[in-house]
Amino acid sequence: MRLDTAGQRLLFTEARTVKRFSATPVGDDRLAGIWDLARWPPTSSNTSRWTAATTSWPPRT
Repeated sequence: MRLDTAGQRLLFTEARTVKRFSATPVGDDRLAGIWDLARWPPTSSNTSRWTAATTSWPPRT
C-alpha cells in the first residue's frame, strides 16, 4: 500500500486518537496495509517492544 502526500500529512501531523469505534467493518486488505505501515516507525531507541491485536465479530472460522 502506498501512502500519498495527503495521506502522510493526515497520518503524521493531523491524526488524533479516537475513543469510539465504528460499526463499519475494515477489510482484510486494508487491515494488512495498516499493519504494514504500523511496523515501520521506530520505538524508543529501537528497544521498546510493542504489541498489536486485531479482533473480528463474528469470529472467523
